[in-house]
Amino acid sequence: MLPVRRRFYKPDVMQPVQLCDIQAHIDHLFLSAGGMAARRTVEFILEQGVLWNASDIHLNPENEAATLGFRIDGVLQHLAEISH
Repeated sequence: MLPVRRRFYKPDVMQPVQLCDIQAHIDHLFLSAGGMAARRTVEFILEQGVLWNASDIHLNPENEAATLGFRIDGVLQHLAEISH
């Protein structure tokens, strides 16, 4: 049997990041992920949405950036601006 290779980026342990730190994590992904930045950022956003039990994930495009928000317990919380 051939060994299974990981094809996609997956952290070993998924843990929720403090909501106030999501902007910093997204910025770090864009700086460190190279050509995989967009995919890893989307995976990170979706994983955090699940871990925080967000009912909605909002990604709103604007002129120079997109804003990210999670709806948690019925309240939409602005978390980050993605401008890379």
